[in-house]
Amino acid sequence: MVILAVLFLVSLSALAGVSCGRSETAEVTAEESLEERAGEGTEGVEGTTTGEGPEAAEEGGERPEERPPREAGGLPFSFDTQTIGSGGYPDLTISDIRWSDQGDYYRFVFEIRKTDGGNADRLPLSQSYYSPDRTRLFIFVSNVSVTDDQLREEGDSVFLGHLPVSRITHTTGPSSIEITFVLDLVRPLPCYLHYETAPLRVILDVRKT
Repeated sequence: MVILAVLFLVSLSALAGVSCGRSETAEVTAEESLEERAGEGTEGVEGTTTGEGPEAAEEGGERPEERPPREAGGLPFSFDTQTIGSGGYPDLTISDIRWSDQGDYYRFVFEIRKTDGGNADRLPLSQSYYSPDRTRLFIFVSNVSVTDDQLREEGDSVFLGHLPVSRITHTTGPSSIEITFVLDLVRPLPCYLHYETAPLRVILDVRKT
């Protein structure tokens, strides 16, 4: 009986040791996994380029967070005038303008920052509308400056090198406080105007068909 009791106690001690070992191993594995995920989540994000044409590559292309929240077929494309934001804030600038081919549509991104380079937290009045024949698509942002080098001055134009959106031009707006750009289209194409934050971006998606 004494021998059996001793064997029983030894068995319990061994089981307790195995249990503690698994718990410690599991905690270390979880910590290592989190560190690996953190490294994978940040590595290579900056400078990621997509889309077609040298312009998209030079400007950094589309950033991963700028992908739409749902498939292109579900985006509310329209020929109607579309408006987002309100008011105008003179301390804001369009610091970067970029575009990329997203398969079923083209995406144009107007990144807005404070003039001191900080993140903007106020969305100024922005609107998209068409010419009567719908072959020119206008987008304006109220009361901001432009510091993007390629489209800084009124009259600056960039040929995109692919159809059906052939060119983007910094043009004259309805009033002096509206920074306006026009997209030349080879045929009427509906669009979807929306925005994202951190950093603040006015986004115009133009369907190809």
